[in-house]
Amino acid sequence: MRKLAAVLLGVMLVGCGVSKSSIDTAAPSTSQAPSTTAAATSTVPATSSSSVPRVTTTSAATKTTTTTIKCASEQSGTVTVLAASSMVNAFTSIRRSYLWGHPCVKDLVFSYGSSATIATQIVAGAPGDVFVSANQASMTTVTNAGLGVGTPTLIGRNSAEIMVNAKSRYASQITNLSSLTRASNPGMLVGLCVATAPCGSLANTVLANAKTAYADNNLTRTGVETTEASSVEDLVSKIQSGELDAGIVYQSDCLYAQPRGLATCVPIPASYNSLTVNAANPYYVIALNNKVTSTDFATYVGGSSFIGVLQGLFGFSAP
Repeated sequence: MRKLAAVLLGVMLVGCGVSKSSIDTAAPSTSQAPSTTAAATSTVPATSSSSVPRVTTTSAATKTTTTTIKCASEQSGTVTVLAASSMVNAFTSIRRSYLWGHPCVKDLVFSYGSSATIATQIVAGAPGDVFVSANQASMTTVTNAGLGVGTPTLIGRNSAEIMVNAKSRYASQITNLSSLTRASNPGMLVGLCVATAPCGSLANTVLANAKTAYADNNLTRTGVETTEASSVEDLVSKIQSGELDAGIVYQSDCLYAQPRGLATCVPIPASYNSLTVNAANPYYVIALNNKVTSTDFATYVGGSSFIGVLQGLFGFSAP
């Protein structure tokens, strides 16, 4: 027995008939990705939890333990997620841990953009397994076409915030929504998402509310913007690169960018003089087909664990 105790045990990770050797039996953090193999093959350590059946055998000749993961065909493959661009950071944070916990899923592939644009593409036949929308209208476009499975799940709400390029010469002058107007700061470059995108619609609502609450007639889209962006991801990129001085983005974008020194942010109050100012977009998820991998990921996104990530790390409010 002492000799056996002195032997290093190599854990063989096998999926769908293909095996890999490993001595790491601890699940990785979200910054450590497990390796993946061919479409029907995934790897996890023998100690990782999974609903996938495992068969464990021990070879006396090599003193190694082999764990075989039996992946049915419907449990294997890649999940393509079509999502609002404001979900980039949240999905990046969970991608590796999700793959680790779902060993039969080969990969998660994300395609981001404006929810309205994605919804139109889905109806036109764009391939995808899961849709995450940053507003109800875009989700309704898909479900009214009969393309979703079941009922969309509301996963959270995302409010608006002002993002400012940290090196902008106007940075110290941007203190509220009124300071974004050309009347207040001539020459300042301010971006908004196009009105058809959820982030653009949100900006319009916030500006309309602020116009009334602050009694400032310059708080309109034409009184603020100097350029438009196709999505919030595009807008954030332009602000952080210095192409723009500021813009109205989501609070989740600011909570990610500001601690990393990518930009500074100015909160938009919920109300002023008892009048509503800020607003929030609802986010929904739905599977686009009945594949097990699709419905499993949609269920995960709509579950308490991921919703907790949205609220705890990215400032989303409760569904």
